[in-house]
Amino acid sequence: MNELLSLLKNAEQQDSMKKAERYILVTVLVILIGLVALMMFDIRRLQGTARVVNYAGIMRGGTQRFVKLEMTGFTNQVLEERINKIVLGLRDGSKELNLIQLDDEEYQKHLNDTITIWNAIRDKIADFRIDRMDNREELLFLSEDHFVTADKTVALAEEYSQRLASRIEKLEYGIYACFVVIAIMFLRQLMHIIYVIGSRKDFREWDTVCGLYKRDYFFEHADNVLKEKDNSPYSVLCIYVEHLKVMNERYGVQKCNTMLQELVDLLHKYIPECIVHGRLSEDTFAFLIKKQPNDGWLNRMQEAVEQDFWYPVSVKYGVYDEIARDLSMSTTCDRIMMSVESIKNLYGSNLVHYDETVIEQARKQHFILENMEAALTGHQFKPYFQPKHSLHTDRTGGAEVLVRWIHPQQGFMNPGEFIPLFEENGFVARMDFYIWEEACKALRSWKDKGWPVVPLSVNMSRKDFDVPDVVAKLVSLVDTYGLEHDLLHIEVTESTISGDPTRLANIVRELHEAGFVIELDDFGSGYSSIATLNELTLDVLKLDMSLVRKDDPKVENSALKFAVMMGKMLNLKLVAEGVETAEQVERLRGMGCDYIQGFYYCRPLPQADFEAYLQKE
Repeated sequence: MNELLSLLKNAEQQDSMKKAERYILVTVLVILIGLVALMMFDIRRLQGTARVVNYAGIMRGGTQRFVKLEMTGFTNQVLEERINKIVLGLRDGSKELNLIQLDDEEYQKHLNDTITIWNAIRDKIADFRIDRMDNREELLFLSEDHFVTADKTVALAEEYSQRLASRIEKLEYGIYACFVVIAIMFLRQLMHIIYVIGSRKDFREWDTVCGLYKRDYFFEHADNVLKEKDNSPYSVLCIYVEHLKVMNERYGVQKCNTMLQELVDLLHKYIPECIVHGRLSEDTFAFLIKKQPNDGWLNRMQEAVEQDFWYPVSVKYGVYDEIARDLSMSTTCDRIMMSVESIKNLYGSNLVHYDETVIEQARKQHFILENMEAALTGHQFKPYFQPKHSLHTDRTGGAEVLVRWIHPQQGFMNPGEFIPLFEENGFVARMDFYIWEEACKALRSWKDKGWPVVPLSVNMSRKDFDVPDVVAKLVSLVDTYGLEHDLLHIEVTESTISGDPTRLANIVRELHEAGFVIELDDFGSGYSSIATLNELTLDVLKLDMSLVRKDDPKVENSALKFAVMMGKMLNLKLVAEGVETAEQVERLRGMGCDYIQGFYYCRPLPQADFEAYLQKE
């Protein structure tokens, strides 16, 4: 899963075309909005310019009329004030007349010249009213100049208006072009949908991401193929993509869909004679194919996915080599996926062929998980005690408490089958606490009866360390039964604390400080290391049975002797597990081992038998 970061880069390369289309659409929409905004602004300017042209014309004609009236002896003060208001409005803009200022340099220059002449006309009229003869000719010249200048001003305003109209027309063309691009893109999508619908009889039958039949329709079409009068043998291949939900949450559904599309395309290149294909669930796919003479195609397909596929996806393959025609496709796929369940989360195991053995194992796992709660509440988990024989006193110096499941119908359940499942789903923590309490009950019972009491060792799994306040709960449990803490030994392994060594080592230290005896189990099994001896606060070192069984008495410096020497140097008590012969006992005694645990002395016993064993001693 550490390589998942490559998905970001690779997925972007795969769907670049879709991103480009989305980018173009967004860009066109932005341009369209900008063009519409500019056109609306220019339309408002065009409307304002039309009023400017109109009032400039009024100014031009009104001034001529005003001069003629004055020269014929009629004074029109109202007309003069109106023309003056128009002049000021054209120069400065006027809300009252709804006039705007035109941002054209040449127009403004002629307008200012026109205003200057208008002001001169007003001054000359004032003189004319006093002396009509002397100022008449000058007034006529000013009137003519004003008309020419005002006429040019009107013409420039009209040209400005025409330029605005031309720009609006160009903006319209741009808007039309944007609409055409948008229409083409939507038409492409519509044509794609029509193509998909037209190329398939029923669009509802198909998974649109990978182009495969949906679950129920795959079963229906596959069953129809098997009902045909054809004696050809068929196989079914099921594909399971691991961790897809995690990938969806972390990188998004779209990127993962792109990956699935490419994966299905790659698979189709290697799957021979595929008759029907379908997507059974988000992460599971199925293919009905003609039976092949060998697994060569399967090997080539796995190699292509592992080495050539652009994303390092983990894929599990399940194959039903020759399906029974009287078996429904739904049942066939269920059986294949039960087989695939057996290799999920197993590194290096990617292919499984369906057979009854795998199904039987899956059924056992299902039975265990279905009955674990009833086993706990119904006291079906029983403590078994395996004595630890002291080589110093030749008497039992303690015992390891092991769990056994005695089912009322199934009888003895193999610990190797249910403990790994409980460690995986976390139920082992509840079971361990139950066994811890059974050990405390046994110790309390022996004390109450006045029997000799030997320390009991209980196992602590990785999940136990995840229980909040586990040290406090263990202390409370022992105190509830009024026991000395050193009567309960806690067995841990290096693999148990490997997830977060610092935190878990601190918990071990807290247990030791609380008075519990700490034992390191399976030392020498391949998991334990010398570094662990320094990191953990230990009292007892349990030598793994592999050291004992592989020990060669002819070798002077064997691994077993070295392990014993290490324990002695660290002042630890030594327990040898898996001892089965007298020769092994004597060799261990000679090395200085303290306790023997193994079949040579005693197998694990139910509580009553163990108590009888102690009484005999």
